[in-house]
Amino acid sequence: MRIRATGARNHMRPIDHLDLEGTYQEKHPKPICGRLQATPGAAGFYREGANQRSSYADQITAVVRRYNQQPICSPAGYTPRPPRPLVPPTLANTLFCTIDTSRVREEDKAKAQIANVRQMIEKEIQGNEGMETWRCAAVIKYPKNAERVKIICRREDEILRVKEAAQKLNIPGWRVLRDQLYPVKIDNANRTAILGMDGNVLPGAAEALGKENNVNIAKITWLSKRDSNKAYGSMVVYTTKGTDAKRLLEGSYFDIAGESAYTRAFEPRIGPFQCYNCQEIGHKAFSCKKT
Repeated sequence: MRIRATGARNHMRPIDHLDLEGTYQEKHPKPICGRLQATPGAAGFYREGANQRSSYADQITAVVRRYNQQPICSPAGYTPRPPRPLVPPTLANTLFCTIDTSRVREEDKAKAQIANVRQMIEKEIQGNEGMETWRCAAVIKYPKNAERVKIICRREDEILRVKEAAQKLNIPGWRVLRDQLYPVKIDNANRTAILGMDGNVLPGAAEALGKENNVNIAKITWLSKRDSNKAYGSMVVYTTKGTDAKRLLEGSYFDIAGESAYTRAFEPRIGPFQCYNCQEIGHKAFSCKKT
Protein backbone atom coordinates (compact mmCIF):
# COMPACT_ATOMS: atom_id res chain seq x y z
CA MET A 1 0.00 0.00 0.00
CA ARG A 2 2.83 2.37 0.69
CA ILE A 3 4.32 1.79 -2.77
CA ARG A 4 0.98 2.51 -4.45
CA ALA A 5 0.52 5.79 -2.57
CA THR A 6 3.96 6.96 -3.60
CA GLY A 7 3.26 6.12 -7.22
CA ALA A 8 -0.06 7.95 -7.09
CA ARG A 9 1.58 11.07 -5.75
CA ASN A 10 4.17 10.97 -8.54
CA HIS A 11 1.44 10.69 -11.19
CA MET A 12 -0.61 13.50 -9.61
CA ARG A 13 2.27 16.00 -9.64
CA PRO A 14 2.13 16.73 -13.43
CA ILE A 15 -1.63 17.32 -13.15
CA ASP A 16 -0.89 20.09 -10.63
CA HIS A 17 1.49 21.64 -13.19
CA LEU A 18 -1.19 21.71 -15.90
CA ASP A 19 -3.81 23.06 -13.54
CA LEU A 20 -1.40 25.86 -12.53
CA GLU A 21 -0.95 26.84 -16.16
CA GLY A 22 -4.71 26.93 -16.80
CA THR A 23 -5.25 29.11 -13.74
CA TYR A 24 -2.64 31.59 -14.94
CA GLN A 25 -4.25 31.87 -18.40
CA GLU A 26 -7.68 32.40 -16.85
CA LYS A 27 -6.38 35.30 -14.74
CA HIS A 28 -4.33 36.80 -17.62
CA PRO A 29 -6.40 36.31 -20.80
CA LYS A 30 -5.12 37.60 -24.12
CA PRO A 31 -5.88 36.72 -27.77
CA ILE A 32 -3.53 34.02 -29.00
CA CYS A 33 -3.54 32.25 -32.34
CA GLY A 34 -3.04 28.77 -30.97
CA ARG A 35 -5.68 28.83 -28.22
CA LEU A 36 -7.49 25.85 -29.78
CA GLN A 37 -4.27 23.93 -30.26
CA ALA A 38 -2.82 21.70 -27.60
CA THR A 39 -0.67 23.53 -25.11
CA PRO A 40 2.95 22.97 -26.18
CA GLY A 41 5.18 21.48 -23.58
CA ALA A 42 2.49 19.67 -21.61
CA ALA A 43 4.33 16.40 -22.08
CA GLY A 44 7.47 18.11 -20.92
CA PHE A 45 5.72 19.05 -17.72
CA TYR A 46 4.70 15.43 -17.26
CA ARG A 47 8.25 14.23 -17.72
CA GLU A 48 9.56 16.88 -15.35
CA GLY A 49 7.09 15.85 -12.70
CA ALA A 50 7.90 12.19 -13.19
CA ASN A 51 11.67 12.53 -13.20
CA GLN A 52 12.54 15.47 -10.98
CA ARG A 53 11.00 17.70 -8.38
CA SER A 54 10.99 21.42 -9.30
CA SER A 55 10.23 24.32 -7.00
CA TYR A 56 7.05 26.38 -7.10
CA ALA A 57 8.96 29.41 -8.40
CA ASP A 58 10.37 27.34 -11.27
CA GLN A 59 6.89 26.20 -12.22
CA ILE A 60 5.52 29.75 -12.29
CA THR A 61 8.49 30.99 -14.33
CA ALA A 62 8.07 28.24 -16.90
CA VAL A 63 4.33 28.87 -17.30
CA VAL A 64 4.75 32.63 -17.74
CA ARG A 65 7.66 32.21 -20.17
CA ARG A 66 5.78 29.83 -22.47
CA TYR A 67 2.57 31.83 -22.28
CA ASN A 68 4.30 35.08 -23.27
CA GLN A 69 6.11 33.41 -26.16
CA GLN A 70 2.87 32.41 -27.91
CA PRO A 71 2.04 34.61 -30.97
CA ILE A 72 -0.48 37.40 -30.48
CA CYS A 73 -3.21 37.92 -33.10
CA SER A 74 -4.20 41.49 -34.02
CA PRO A 75 -7.53 41.98 -35.85
CA ALA A 76 -7.40 43.35 -39.38
CA GLY A 77 -7.36 47.13 -39.55
CA TYR A 78 -6.39 47.51 -35.89
CA THR A 79 -4.27 50.56 -35.15
CA PRO A 80 -2.71 50.80 -31.69
CA ARG A 81 -3.36 54.00 -29.77
CA PRO A 82 -0.40 56.33 -29.35
CA PRO A 83 1.06 56.22 -25.86
CA ARG A 84 -0.07 58.90 -23.45
CA PRO A 85 2.47 61.41 -22.20
CA LEU A 86 4.12 60.18 -19.02
CA VAL A 87 4.48 63.66 -17.55
CA PRO A 88 1.36 65.82 -17.16
CA PRO A 89 1.57 69.44 -18.35
CA THR A 90 3.00 71.80 -15.75
CA LEU A 91 4.44 75.31 -15.65
CA ALA A 92 7.86 73.84 -16.34
CA ASN A 93 7.02 71.88 -19.48
CA THR A 94 4.20 73.92 -21.09
CA LEU A 95 4.97 76.63 -23.65
CA PHE A 96 2.47 79.47 -23.86
CA CYS A 97 2.00 83.15 -24.60
CA THR A 98 -0.19 85.32 -22.37
CA ILE A 99 -2.43 88.14 -23.63
CA ASP A 100 -4.08 90.61 -21.23
CA THR A 101 -7.44 92.12 -22.22
CA SER A 102 -8.21 94.02 -18.99
CA ARG A 103 -7.54 97.41 -20.59
CA VAL A 104 -9.65 96.84 -23.69
CA ARG A 105 -12.50 99.35 -23.96
CA GLU A 106 -16.12 98.25 -23.63
CA GLU A 107 -16.90 98.84 -27.31
CA ASP A 108 -14.01 96.51 -28.24
CA LYS A 109 -14.79 93.75 -25.74
CA ALA A 110 -16.47 91.63 -28.41
CA LYS A 111 -13.23 91.53 -30.41
CA ALA A 112 -11.32 90.35 -27.34
CA GLN A 113 -13.47 87.26 -26.74
CA ILE A 114 -11.49 84.02 -26.61
CA ALA A 115 -13.01 82.60 -29.81
CA ASN A 116 -12.18 85.78 -31.74
CA VAL A 117 -8.68 85.86 -30.27
CA ARG A 118 -7.96 82.39 -31.59
CA GLN A 119 -9.46 83.10 -34.99
CA MET A 120 -7.54 86.35 -35.50
CA ILE A 121 -4.18 84.92 -34.44
CA GLU A 122 -4.58 81.84 -36.62
CA LYS A 123 -5.60 83.96 -39.59
CA GLU A 124 -2.57 86.21 -39.14
CA ILE A 125 -0.10 83.31 -38.92
CA GLN A 126 -1.72 81.36 -41.77
CA GLY A 127 -0.94 84.29 -44.07
CA ASN A 128 2.76 83.35 -43.94
CA GLU A 129 4.29 80.98 -46.46
CA GLY A 130 4.22 77.35 -45.37
CA MET A 131 1.82 78.06 -42.48
CA GLU A 132 -1.48 77.79 -44.36
CA THR A 133 -2.81 74.98 -42.15
CA TRP A 134 -1.38 76.14 -38.83
CA ARG A 135 -3.67 75.97 -35.79
CA CYS A 136 -3.25 76.94 -32.16
CA ALA A 137 -2.51 74.00 -29.90
CA ALA A 138 -4.96 75.36 -27.30
CA VAL A 139 -6.42 78.67 -26.12
CA ILE A 140 -7.65 78.88 -22.54
CA LYS A 141 -8.48 81.50 -19.92
CA TYR A 142 -6.72 81.86 -16.61
CA PRO A 143 -8.80 80.27 -13.82
CA LYS A 144 -8.30 83.24 -11.50
CA ASN A 145 -8.33 86.01 -14.10
CA ALA A 146 -10.79 85.69 -16.99
CA GLU A 147 -9.34 88.78 -18.67
CA ARG A 148 -6.12 86.92 -19.48
CA VAL A 149 -5.86 84.48 -22.37
CA LYS A 150 -3.19 81.80 -22.50
CA ILE A 151 -2.22 80.52 -25.96
CA ILE A 152 -0.52 77.13 -25.69
CA CYS A 153 2.37 76.56 -28.13
CA ARG A 154 4.09 73.37 -29.23
CA ARG A 155 7.61 74.75 -29.69
CA GLU A 156 9.56 77.82 -28.69
CA ASP A 157 9.55 79.22 -32.23
CA GLU A 158 5.74 79.19 -32.17
CA ILE A 159 5.78 81.56 -29.19
CA LEU A 160 7.60 84.17 -31.30
CA ARG A 161 5.11 83.76 -34.15
CA VAL A 162 2.14 84.10 -31.80
CA LYS A 163 3.57 87.23 -30.17
CA GLU A 164 4.24 88.86 -33.52
CA ALA A 165 0.73 88.03 -34.72
CA ALA A 166 -0.88 89.29 -31.49
CA GLN A 167 0.99 92.60 -31.62
CA LYS A 168 -0.23 93.25 -35.18
CA LEU A 169 -3.90 93.05 -34.20
CA ASN A 170 -5.61 96.42 -34.03
CA ILE A 171 -7.35 96.23 -30.65
CA PRO A 172 -6.85 99.21 -28.27
CA GLY A 173 -5.76 98.10 -24.80
CA TRP A 174 -4.59 94.70 -26.08
CA ARG A 175 -1.33 93.71 -24.34
CA VAL A 176 1.09 90.86 -24.91
CA LEU A 177 2.76 90.18 -21.58
CA ARG A 178 6.47 89.70 -21.04
CA ASP A 179 8.35 86.54 -21.90
CA GLN A 180 7.32 83.42 -20.08
CA LEU A 181 9.58 82.11 -17.34
CA TYR A 182 9.86 78.46 -16.36
CA PRO A 183 10.26 77.78 -12.62
CA VAL A 184 12.24 74.90 -11.17
CA LYS A 185 12.35 74.22 -7.44
CA ILE A 186 15.77 73.56 -5.90
CA ASP A 187 15.92 71.69 -2.58
CA ASN A 188 18.93 71.36 -0.25
CA ALA A 189 20.50 74.57 -1.58
CA ASN A 190 23.49 75.99 0.28
CA ARG A 191 22.25 79.13 2.01
CA THR A 192 25.57 80.97 2.15
CA ALA A 193 26.08 80.53 -1.61
CA ILE A 194 22.74 82.19 -2.41
CA LEU A 195 21.93 84.73 0.33
CA GLY A 196 23.98 87.54 1.77
CA MET A 197 24.17 88.76 5.36
CA ASP A 198 21.01 90.84 4.86
CA GLY A 199 18.99 87.80 3.74
CA ASN A 200 18.70 88.89 0.11
CA VAL A 201 19.88 87.01 -2.96
CA LEU A 202 23.51 87.86 -3.74
CA PRO A 203 24.07 90.13 -6.76
CA GLY A 204 25.18 88.13 -9.77
CA ALA A 205 24.01 84.83 -8.29
CA ALA A 206 21.60 84.16 -11.16
CA GLU A 207 24.27 84.75 -13.78
CA ALA A 208 26.89 82.65 -11.96
CA LEU A 209 24.54 79.72 -11.40
CA GLY A 210 23.35 79.94 -14.99
CA LYS A 211 26.89 79.55 -16.28
CA GLU A 212 27.61 76.71 -13.86
CA ASN A 213 24.53 74.75 -14.99
CA ASN A 214 24.59 75.89 -18.64
CA VAL A 215 21.15 77.54 -18.50
CA ASN A 216 19.83 81.10 -18.69
CA ILE A 217 18.35 82.11 -15.32
CA ALA A 218 16.21 85.24 -15.19
CA LYS A 219 15.75 85.43 -11.42
CA ILE A 220 16.03 83.48 -8.17
CA THR A 221 13.51 83.41 -5.31
CA TRP A 222 14.39 82.01 -1.88
CA LEU A 223 11.51 79.97 -0.43
CA SER A 224 12.75 79.05 3.05
CA LYS A 225 12.76 81.45 5.97
CA ARG A 226 15.40 84.11 5.51
CA ASP A 227 16.03 84.59 9.24
CA SER A 228 16.54 80.88 9.87
CA ASN A 229 19.88 79.52 11.08
CA LYS A 230 19.64 76.45 8.87
CA ALA A 231 22.54 76.00 6.47
CA TYR A 232 20.34 74.65 3.66
CA GLY A 233 16.99 75.60 2.24
CA SER A 234 14.79 75.68 -0.85
CA MET A 235 14.61 78.18 -3.68
CA VAL A 236 13.13 78.62 -7.15
CA VAL A 237 15.13 79.43 -10.28
CA TYR A 238 13.27 80.87 -13.26
CA THR A 239 14.74 79.89 -16.63
CA THR A 240 13.93 81.65 -19.89
CA LYS A 241 13.63 78.44 -21.92
CA GLY A 242 11.36 75.50 -21.35
CA THR A 243 14.01 73.12 -22.63
CA ASP A 244 16.40 74.29 -19.91
CA ALA A 245 13.80 73.71 -17.20
CA LYS A 246 12.99 70.29 -18.60
CA ARG A 247 16.67 69.34 -18.68
CA LEU A 248 17.12 70.39 -15.05
CA LEU A 249 14.13 68.34 -13.95
CA GLU A 250 15.26 65.28 -15.88
CA GLY A 251 18.81 65.59 -14.54
CA SER A 252 17.52 65.72 -10.92
CA TYR A 253 20.51 67.85 -9.77
CA PHE A 254 21.48 71.52 -9.75
CA ASP A 255 25.06 72.63 -9.07
CA ILE A 256 25.68 75.46 -6.61
CA ALA A 257 29.34 76.45 -6.24
CA GLY A 258 30.41 72.87 -6.91
CA GLU A 259 27.84 71.36 -4.54
CA SER A 260 24.80 69.58 -5.99
CA ALA A 261 21.21 70.22 -4.91
CA TYR A 262 18.01 68.44 -5.92
CA THR A 263 15.56 69.66 -8.56
CA ARG A 264 11.80 69.33 -8.20
CA ALA A 265 8.75 70.52 -10.13
CA PHE A 266 7.61 73.83 -8.66
CA GLU A 267 3.95 74.01 -7.62
CA PRO A 268 3.11 77.53 -6.50
CA ARG A 269 0.54 78.08 -3.78
CA ILE A 270 -2.43 79.92 -5.22
CA GLY A 271 -4.27 82.25 -2.85
CA PRO A 272 -6.78 85.08 -3.24
CA PHE A 273 -5.66 88.11 -5.25
CA GLN A 274 -5.87 91.45 -3.45
CA CYS A 275 -5.34 94.89 -4.92
CA TYR A 276 -3.19 97.19 -2.79
CA ASN A 277 -4.73 100.30 -4.38
CA CYS A 278 -8.41 99.71 -3.62
CA GLN A 279 -7.95 96.78 -1.18
CA GLU A 280 -10.48 94.67 -3.07
CA ILE A 281 -10.23 90.94 -3.69
CA GLY A 282 -10.12 89.49 -7.19
CA HIS A 283 -7.44 91.53 -8.97
CA LYS A 284 -3.99 93.04 -8.41
CA ALA A 285 -2.73 96.59 -8.42
CA PHE A 286 -1.27 96.54 -11.95
CA SER A 287 -4.72 95.75 -13.43
CA CYS A 288 -6.75 97.96 -11.09
CA LYS A 289 -9.30 100.11 -12.94
CA LYS A 290 -9.89 102.50 -10.03
CA THR A 291 -6.54 104.26 -10.29
